[in-house]
Amino acid sequence: MTAAANLLRVLSIDGTPMEIPVRHLADRDFDSANLARADLRGQHLEGGNFADALMDDVNLSGVDCHGASFYRARMHRASMKAGVFCAADFQLADLRDADIRNADFSSPVGVVSTDLSHADLSGVLWEGATFTGAKYDSGTIFPEDFDPVALGMAFADEAHDK
Repeated sequence: MTAAANLLRVLSIDGTPMEIPVRHLADRDFDSANLARADLRGQHLEGGNFADALMDDVNLSGVDCHGASFYRARMHRASMKAGVFCAADFQLADLRDADIRNADFSSPVGVVSTDLSHADLSGVLWEGATFTGAKYDSGTIFPEDFDPVALGMAFADEAHDK
């Protein structure tokens, strides 16, 4: 990704180039986009669709991704420090070795929960991150020192998967 003339230039999975005005990224569709190594700091990505996107080494530090979908996104080594991911969908996402320190994955009662069902969080750096009310299931993979119950997470009813 490069930012020139206020455009975000990315490649889709099939290699097709896409140019998007930088100031208008909220609610955008990045489905299956190649955002590897993209620096998205300072962007507003609320409600964005990053389903099936390749996001290895992406920088989302401090970014507001409230309500965004990262369904099946691959986010190895992503920097998500101090980002806001409330009500975001991380079902089947691969966040191995990501840095999520001080990020907010919490979900207030009565609001759509952040969903980490079947997500792979192995190796993440998570100190200071908040997860109160976020959902997980039996397929969610956590780092060895991670206790979802102690962090206030809710075990999801797997009936929705059937």
